Amino acid sequence: MAEQQPWNSGMIRISLLNLIIIIIILAACFHGGLSDVTCAKENNCKCTLDDGTKRFFDFGPISSKDDPFFQVGQEGSKDYYDPCEPFTRAESGGVCEGVAACHEEDSEDVTYSKVALHNRVTFNYNEEKNNLNLHYDNGESGDDIITLTVVFTCSEVGTDAMTVKAASPSSYQYEVTSPYSCLMEPEKNQDQGLSAGSILCIIFSLAVVVYLVGGFIFSSLVQKKSGREAIPNYGFWIEVPGLIKEGATFSTSCVTGKGSRTGYEDATPDTQDGADAFGGGEGGGGSSSSTGKTAYDAI
Repeated sequence: MAEQQPWNSGMIRISLLNLIIIIIILAACFHGGLSDVTCAKENNCKCTLDDGTKRFFDFGPISSKDDPFFQVGQEGSKDYYDPCEPFTRAESGGVCEGVAACHEEDSEDVTYSKVALHNRVTFNYNEEKNNLNLHYDNGESGDDIITLTVVFTCSEVGTDAMTVKAASPSSYQYEVTSPYSCLMEPEKNQDQGLSAGSILCIIFSLAVVVYLVGGFIFSSLVQKKSGREAIPNYGFWIEVPGLIKEGATFSTSCVTGKGSRTGYEDATPDTQDGADAFGGGEGGGGSSSSTGKTAYDAI
């Protein structure tokens, strides 16, 4: 059997890098994917998560074709919003035509401000809070632009309600609380497909199989190795447990501050022991000289 070649520092660094990459891929498999989940827009008021689960938000039930579904405010100031259907509000002091949101001011004359358009919406899914924010603008530019953020908050019970959280001449924020603000699950008989994490795990598993089978064939046929030596990078894999143990021991010693035992003892002899070993001291030197002289005479 051929002698095992020693591992130099460069080979160890490359092997450790490969091991780190494998750990990262495995972590990604359990996490479900490497990228953030987004909600892909399907229409003005519906989007589907791109994580392979086909879960979705659909605000169709909180929309109306006749009048804007949400109308909030008192006499003198009102806000209108419909997540799906464009609506129109018109008075002599202004007009909101084909809009998603409109603000009304009624002091001496009724005036309307176009706040948001459906074709200017973007969907922003908050994975941590598991809710959806819709960002709009009114299609204008410069000083005339108005932005709107609508936060959809899930409420399993209760009625559909909208609250104006903030309002200024250039920006608005609404919060819609409703059971229809919740993330919906697809029908059970609907094909859900594979998530990004599942696809990554399949690719990783196939790569491992190719690595083991291909490496074994190459080692057996080309390098003429047999038995355990034919396992790809056999020398590295048998050292992995030891490397992990040493790393854990070193990390523990750094945390506890006790240092790590290397398994080697101090090679420097004690001064007194060294002197005794070589006939140290005045008496020892004489004994050594006498012994040497006796041996010379014997010759």
